[in-house]
Amino acid sequence: MFNLKNKKKVIIAAGVIVAAAAVGGTWLSANAATQVSSYTVERGAVDRILEVNGNVETQEKETYYSKVNAKIGSVNVKEGDFVKKGDVLVSFDEDEIDYMLKLEELKAEAERGAYNNAMQQNSKISSLNNEANVNLAILNQQIADYQAAYDRLSTYLVDKRVDLSYEGENLQDKLAKATPGTSEYENLEKAVRENAYNQQFSGDIIETQKELNKLATHLAYCKEYKAEMTSQKAATQTAVLTSGQKENLEATKETSELVCAHNVANLETAKKGIVAEFDGIVTTVSATEGSNVAEGTDLVTLDSTENIILKLSVNKYDIVNVEEGQKATVRIKNKDYTGTVSRIARMTDKGAVGVGVEVTLDEPDDEIILGLEAKVKITSASKENVLRIPLDAIMGDDLEEYVYVYNNKKAVKKNIEIGVKNDDYAEVISGLSEGDIVVWNDAIELTDGCDVKVNQ
Repeated sequence: MFNLKNKKKVIIAAGVIVAAAAVGGTWLSANAATQVSSYTVERGAVDRILEVNGNVETQEKETYYSKVNAKIGSVNVKEGDFVKKGDVLVSFDEDEIDYMLKLEELKAEAERGAYNNAMQQNSKISSLNNEANVNLAILNQQIADYQAAYDRLSTYLVDKRVDLSYEGENLQDKLAKATPGTSEYENLEKAVRENAYNQQFSGDIIETQKELNKLATHLAYCKEYKAEMTSQKAATQTAVLTSGQKENLEATKETSELVCAHNVANLETAKKGIVAEFDGIVTTVSATEGSNVAEGTDLVTLDSTENIILKLSVNKYDIVNVEEGQKATVRIKNKDYTGTVSRIARMTDKGAVGVGVEVTLDEPDDEIILGLEAKVKITSASKENVLRIPLDAIMGDDLEEYVYVYNNKKAVKKNIEIGVKNDDYAEVISGLSEGDIVVWNDAIELTDGCDVKVNQ
């Protein structure tokens, strides 16, 4: 048997020890009442507190990188410095930043000019190509119309001359049969001369020939102009930007604008320097004054003091009583803080004895030093207005838990059921009533029904 506080007991040898001493002619009896401590069962609070050591760490850290290729102007902090939100940690050479900003401005202007020039050239070439296509359509129709008119008049002229030639042959035949000197002969002779003249110089033939000449001139002009437009079309056809090429040119322009805007934004930010985004401790400084750094180079690392956690390792026996949301008190550098269990790991690290637990401080301040070891007390259970007794009074083994109740100067054994307990008190769920007096002796274990004397 043992009490729940695991105090060392004095083992009494079996049998009754009688000390023989003559005191006034009498013997002291081994059955004298045992002196006991007592406690009156009352209602009160019982908090189960788990104490464990932990390390002070930050929940938030930021490594600041250079967003530009530039020269470091000044480094304003050292490792271990405390800084406030808004403090400039590292600055860049402002003259160099201004120079690079001007270059970005000129580059943007040049790229805008190149894009506008390409679009203007395309507009001009597209206009020439459209002109050629429109004119070729008109010219082809005109050539077809002129050619048809020319062919029609040519046929008419040929037919007219054939008719006159046939008429002349008939007149010649009649003239050959007529008697010279007669009026018939003279008339036929005159008709032959008129026919020969008409074949060459009749008004209809002359007008038709004139029209044919005009049509031939128009045809020659149209064909020449068509050749010019055909050449213009061929020269511009491949030079006109396709829809895909224009989309690509537009995308290239937008990409260039985005890159330029990004570079300008980074340069403008760099001009303000590396600024702390929160209160914290500078843990690493990689930047050196006057050095040239490339984009992406880490410059300084800042650990937040606004989001402080305690990292703990809780053993497998105590972890069953720890839950997220439980309150805790934390002592750091002789100062107490309040916190809350914010995370319980769902696995143990390889080789670790316990389970990782994190406690987040409610109101950290700038007195906290990162990396220190701190004592954490987690309130894993809290009961108010419950029956409670000292842990010293409770005895038990694997089968039962019991106490001795003072009754008519004797210690009476009573089995009990306990709930939440801490290092001093335990909650009594059943077996005792308010006002009962429990007794115990730190040196020896009582027995059921033994005589006891309550210490005052």
